[in-house]
Amino acid sequence: MRIALVHHWLLTWRGGERVLAEIARLYPDAPIYTLFGSAEHLPGGLADHTSHSSLLARGARFREALLPLYPVGVRTLDLRGFDLVISSDASVIKGVRVDPGAVHLCYCHAPPRYAWDFPKQYVDAQIPALLRPLAHAGLRWIRWYDSRAARRVNEFATNSRAVESRIQRHYGRAATVIPPPAELEFFTPAPEVPRENFYLFVGQLVPYKRADLAIEVCQQTGRKLVVVGEGPLLKELRRRAGDGVEVVGAQSAEDLRDLYRRCRALVFPGEEDFGIVPLEAMACGAPVVALGKGGALETVVGASSGSSAPAPTGIFFPEPSVASLARALDDLERGEPFREEDCVARAAGFSPEFFRRSFQSWVQSCVSSAKLTPDP
Repeated sequence: MRIALVHHWLLTWRGGERVLAEIARLYPDAPIYTLFGSAEHLPGGLADHTSHSSLLARGARFREALLPLYPVGVRTLDLRGFDLVISSDASVIKGVRVDPGAVHLCYCHAPPRYAWDFPKQYVDAQIPALLRPLAHAGLRWIRWYDSRAARRVNEFATNSRAVESRIQRHYGRAATVIPPPAELEFFTPAPEVPRENFYLFVGQLVPYKRADLAIEVCQQTGRKLVVVGEGPLLKELRRRAGDGVEVVGAQSAEDLRDLYRRCRALVFPGEEDFGIVPLEAMACGAPVVALGKGGALETVVGASSGSSAPAPTGIFFPEPSVASLARALDDLERGEPFREEDCVARAAGFSPEFFRRSFQSWVQSCVSSAKLTPDP
């Protein structure tokens, strides 16, 4: 059986690419097709796979501006001759055309937020005012294309119940939940390293991640905060820093691990599809103060989850407001300290091995239902 892997773009090493790397380990001979970029410069074993990019690849530097042309790029990917196509998608790459009789399985990280959930915020933050009507027209086209592309997928899997509900809402399709893995061999606790009196934010510096909320709360309440990440809001957030807030930008994996090991807690104020960052923090023994919405509900165990729940690993706050987050930080500081071993144990349930077993079982079930012959 000939198998191909498809991923929206291969330009960075983030959560989606880490998931792709685990999938690729299951299918070492499968080539990888993508809109932009190449696997040859990425870690995680992806460089061992042949990769093919679309006609749009030379415009990778202008990826956002090329958004209305993504469907054109998808059409240029030649997947003839493959029996099984597995797409890993947070954009519109699920629209690839496969041979009649071939099976297309999609691990959907999320329907594209910029098109479905936050089109106004996306346009207002990145598009000049005069061009915004055109941008909104482009997003309507992308939504139409993406909904049609979803119909051509045989079966969906996704990372969380939160995204499962969005797939149902936007595409009218069911999805199997297979949580993504954390890098548990790298993100480990260091009991000899003492905890320090600062909070930590880690994430891409874009509006929905709400780094601004973490900064505002810590400045108003006199708490120390370290902000790790890069993105379009980096300069603005650095201008707002001071009074105990330090915006350090992107950090090496080793420096990030050190911050996880030393921080008092991770602050996770945005509503995420899944959010691998809380798992990395817990794997290093840090508790999490998280917005009680989205994927965090499936990784962090709240302090009030009930006697039958696993040991608590963090605190949820109900709404993305200064008062709500400040109360949660007060509760963390006044309450019983969270145990590092409980945080580590919670993260251990999201291992790469568990992900690969679950994913392979799902693929084999789908292939059997389609009456293809799986590889042994």
